Amino acid sequence: MTHRTACMRVNSSGLQAQERGELVQLQDDARYAMDGLAAACSLDMQRESAVTLADMLCLRRGRMALRADGLAQQALSCLAKLKAAKDAVLGLAATIALLMLTSEDAHPAYLASVAAAVLMEQLLQSEHSFEEASSCGPSGARLAKLLRARPLCSLLASTGVTSQRGLLLITLEQATSSQQASKVAAAEKLKHNLRQYGGLQRLGKLAAAAAHDAGAQARELHMLLLVLENATFTCQANGSALVQLPVPAAAAAAAAAA
Repeated sequence: MTHRTACMRVNSSGLQAQERGELVQLQDDARYAMDGLAAACSLDMQRESAVTLADMLCLRRGRMALRADGLAQQALSCLAKLKAAKDAVLGLAATIALLMLTSEDAHPAYLASVAAAVLMEQLLQSEHSFEEASSCGPSGARLAKLLRARPLCSLLASTGVTSQRGLLLITLEQATSSQQASKVAAAEKLKHNLRQYGGLQRLGKLAAAAAHDAGAQARELHMLLLVLENATFTCQANGSALVQLPVPAAAAAAAAAA
C-alpha cells in the first residue's frame, strides 16, 4: 500500500466519522425538539420546536437523520397530538414537515401513517397566511427565512402559494399521485386513511364551498379538485364516500367548510 493510498483511506474514514457524528447530533436535536412539543410546554417553546423539526426536514441529511428510530414518524405524532393547526406558526411548520416527507429520499411509510392523516385533516381546517405566521415573533422570522430558502422558494415562486392551506394542497397532490413504484402502496394507504380520518370529507366540503364562492381563488379550487381526483383514482371507496357526502346549499357552503 502506498503512502498516498493510506492517506486517502485515513481521510475517508475521518469524513465518515464526521458524518456519523453530525447525524447523531441532528438526532439528539430532533429528540430535544420533540420534547418541546409537549402540551405542558409554552407556546413559544412549541413554536421553536416545530420550526426546528421543519428546518431539519428541509435538508436531505436531516431527513436521513430522522429515519433513525422512527424519529420523523414520532415528529408527526407529536404535531398531531398538539393539534398544530390551532396556531399559525405550528400549522405552517407542520405543513412544511409533511411536504418535505413527500421527497424522493423520505420513507413512504411516514405519510401512510395514521398520524399523518390525522394531522392533514386538522390542517385542512385552518387557513393561516405566510404573512400571519411570519409575524409571530422569532419563530415566525425563522419560518419566513425557510420560505425564502431552497427548496421552498422555487416551489412558492412557481405556484404563487401564499398560505398554509395552499402548501398543504400541494403536499396532498404530491403524496396521492406518486408514480414511484416503491411509493404506490403508501399512496393507496394514504387515500384510505384520508377517508377513514375525515380528510377526504373535509376536502369535499372545501371544494363545494369554493365552487359556490365567487370570491374564491380559482387556483385553490383547481388544487382541491386535483387532490380529490388523485384520492379517488383506483380507490372506489373514496369515490363512493364523496358521492354520499351532503353538499350544503350555496349560502351555507362556506360556513360548513370552516
